Amino acid sequence: MTRLHVAFLLTAAAGPAAAADPPHVVVFLADDLGWADCSPYGGKDVPTPNMARLAKDGVTLTHAFVASPSCAPSRAALLTGLDPMRNGAMLNHSRPRADVKRWPAYFKDLGYETAAVGKTAHYGQVTDYGFDHASHFNYHQDDCVDAAVKWLAGRKPGKPLCLLVGTNWPHVPWPKETTLDPAKLTLPPTLVDTPETRQARARYLAAVANADRDLGLVYDAARKHLGPDVLFVFTSDHGAQFPFGKWNAYDAGVRTPLLAAWPDKIKPGSASDALVSWTDLLPTCLEAAGGKPPETLSGRSFLGVLRGEKAAHRDKVFVTHSGDGDMNRYPLRAVRIRDRKYVRNLDPGAEHHTHVDKGANPDADGPNYFRSWVAKAKTDPAAAAVVRRYHTRPAEELYDLAADPHELRNLAADPAHADTLKALRADLDAWMKDQGDEGLKTERALPDPRPKKKDPPPAKKPNVVLILADDLGFSDLGCYGGEIATPNLDALAAGGVRFTQFYNCTRCCPTRASLMTGLYPHQAGVGDMLADQGAPGYRGALQPNAVTVAEVLKAAGYRTLMAGKWHLGGGAGRGPVARGGFDEYYGLVEGFRDFRDAKAYVRLPAGRPAREYPAGGFYATDAFTDHALDFLADARKAPEKPFFLYLAYTAPHFPLHARTEDIAKYKDTYTKGWDKLREERLARQVKLGLFGATTALPPRSPFETRSDFFRAGENPAWDTLPEDRRADLARRMAVYAAMVDRMDRNVGRVVDDLRKNGQLENTLILFLSDNGACAEWDSFGFDGGSGPKNVLHAGADLDRMGGPGTYHSTGSGWANASNTPFRWYKHYAHEGGIRTPLVAHWPAGIAARGELRHQVGHVVDVMATCVELAGARYPEKVGDRAVTPTEGKSLVPAFAGKPVDRDLLGWEHERNRAVRAGNWKLVALRGKPWELYDLAADPTESTDLAAKMPEKVKDLAARWDEWAGRTNVLPYPPGKK
Repeated sequence: MTRLHVAFLLTAAAGPAAAADPPHVVVFLADDLGWADCSPYGGKDVPTPNMARLAKDGVTLTHAFVASPSCAPSRAALLTGLDPMRNGAMLNHSRPRADVKRWPAYFKDLGYETAAVGKTAHYGQVTDYGFDHASHFNYHQDDCVDAAVKWLAGRKPGKPLCLLVGTNWPHVPWPKETTLDPAKLTLPPTLVDTPETRQARARYLAAVANADRDLGLVYDAARKHLGPDVLFVFTSDHGAQFPFGKWNAYDAGVRTPLLAAWPDKIKPGSASDALVSWTDLLPTCLEAAGGKPPETLSGRSFLGVLRGEKAAHRDKVFVTHSGDGDMNRYPLRAVRIRDRKYVRNLDPGAEHHTHVDKGANPDADGPNYFRSWVAKAKTDPAAAAVVRRYHTRPAEELYDLAADPHELRNLAADPAHADTLKALRADLDAWMKDQGDEGLKTERALPDPRPKKKDPPPAKKPNVVLILADDLGFSDLGCYGGEIATPNLDALAAGGVRFTQFYNCTRCCPTRASLMTGLYPHQAGVGDMLADQGAPGYRGALQPNAVTVAEVLKAAGYRTLMAGKWHLGGGAGRGPVARGGFDEYYGLVEGFRDFRDAKAYVRLPAGRPAREYPAGGFYATDAFTDHALDFLADARKAPEKPFFLYLAYTAPHFPLHARTEDIAKYKDTYTKGWDKLREERLARQVKLGLFGATTALPPRSPFETRSDFFRAGENPAWDTLPEDRRADLARRMAVYAAMVDRMDRNVGRVVDDLRKNGQLENTLILFLSDNGACAEWDSFGFDGGSGPKNVLHAGADLDRMGGPGTYHSTGSGWANASNTPFRWYKHYAHEGGIRTPLVAHWPAGIAARGELRHQVGHVVDVMATCVELAGARYPEKVGDRAVTPTEGKSLVPAFAGKPVDRDLLGWEHERNRAVRAGNWKLVALRGKPWELYDLAADPTESTDLAAKMPEKVKDLAARWDEWAGRTNVLPYPPGKK
């Protein structure tokens, strides 16, 4: 599979065993420092003695380049070893994708302690990276270097250290006072010479001196407290904040100082003109530390260059710039070889602006001196040409760096350079294709990374529509990588947010109990299905200690409406009205029935009017929506009351029943088989940004049947199956897809009704699934009932599948594909069983449009979310019933892109069990030992780390035991251990 779009690193950095005494690694980062302003690179206007000292002690790399000329993308590339397109941080202020492996994780794999002090990542984003110690990362927290020195002095020796220190200098605001004489400075020819420009330049150079001072303090502290075996690297994230510098692909913006010293390893006073990229720094430091850098990185180690063993490294470097979603959004791509550079401006019709001419702080950002340029341009043709060049960029630029180091003469239109232009254009095209970068189309699809202004509260409490699918796999929707037509749910995702790490409780009843109560299912009494098994967590119905979300919202003034599958017990005092607290209900109180049998579905309270359907005209998915729309119409008669609608479809749960015309749409879709389907879905998921381009499909999952007819095996390769079996299976999946398709159209009916009646704006719509796709019970599915019987359908019988009087399931092979890229299925606590799509849409309350949310969430959170949005109170008692405190966390912060404070999550069903704390997950099959996974690096649970990390297993197992005891998972029912 080619590398498409962003890459989430799933391979470990650690290779061969590191040396007995690996070196310490210290990286010092300057902020907005132009390479030519440093004395080792010919800078003469301000002394930089510590840079000169470091160059004397080590090597000076003269042709080092950042991956992007703005802070966040540049630093994200450094800290992931990936180009911005591949790590997801293209716009300034944006973050790498949550599943991308980062600098600290690689060094922790090698046994290092990791620390970051100052601006190493983009300010507070450093806390996302997982350093053992991180501090002093706020905007211009200028005591950061002193803090780093103090921390080094107080650090206890032990593990080797990987330390990153970032000074805020010479980022604006520059010092107001300077001893430099502005009149004596040498201005680059790209700037307009005015007194204001010279004053700004003098202040900037004073900031350069501050950066040099900070470098010296850290360099001395590292040598003093860490000893001689230290690889010390100094560099800057990009060029200075002047026109044609930062935010541009010219060398003043992307060429960076890079000095490195390592006693006895790097020759003092040496130099190299090898082309290197900032993405190369991570693999270089990893190799120096004894690790083997993954080949999946964009970067490559240049350790041989540092040691003087190699003269060359790259033949070209690439640069991408998007901007910050505000005044600096001017997208471009560039490629540089030894002495030529090609720049492609993706939107040449737009004017180029940055903080320099549009900044909110004229004294700090640049508008003060830029106004002097504009004034001079009125009478000075040379100044006018500079201002014009700043604002207006051609589609293509080509420069001869040897003859024109300041890149003043664009050669793109010069026939003498046509061959060079063609070659570099092709190089850039190939690189962009490899990245999955579609240029301006990609840019326009980027979400705005700027912090969202706090949305004003809606004028009234929001309505809530909670839509639950039944046995829908993680990848079945189009917006999660599926091929099934789900345009209505895709539109909700495009107008809201999609969660990538949201969880259910493995199976129908437990998930519904948790969703309705905000408790873990065992706390609510529904740890298994509906039989009373004689233990507190397994009573088979909601217990008195649980309150439902409908009850809580009704107390807050809401109308409570439900259509669909209840499956939390029926009979006296147990149904959706008597126990659930719903004012109106139509649906299936049980778990599943014939989709065409109208008699299986009931209207409650008893005596309420229900729709009647002509013979052959009833289909459950449509009927649920019909009644839901009736309930909404009735609720509008009291417009002062908001409503809570719980719409619980039974699609695509077995039996597989669909309308003939819907099945016909998918008649040939699944003849390709489940292996090809998994590959295609993962490719789309990568393109959507849900997973990284290096994500590999795990092997086809095994299957297990029920204990009363137990057998186990593995899903076979599709191409090994006989033709008649493939035809039977393709038809089963076609019916399944038709059920999802019809459900989506019914979701569209609800959305259209809300829109038509002016209620869509202030309605929170949540869509999710109760568990992963259903594997019952083997690769070929069952017929006639949930059991071991399978019928091989052929000939005319194929066309009857899914029609009246039939009863089929898809089986484990298709369930494995529906859960792409995860392992296992419904019933199990592996990701294939518990991870669900979650779409959240609320125009009045969610400012984001089409964004992903990587925050970890769980169905227990729905209660807390509704309570917050409704201004409701979660009760301590209901009547004389004491109520267990809710376990969930409100998702409202996540809607705005903020973190959700969470300790851990736990699961248990049929003795399959798991616990997740941070990115660590411990999971086990019934009767099998624990498996350990790092979900940040390995979301598909492909590499079991249990044997390598027994202490982590012991710790998480103890936490599961504590959780299980607290939440009534334990004691197990008699005879069920």
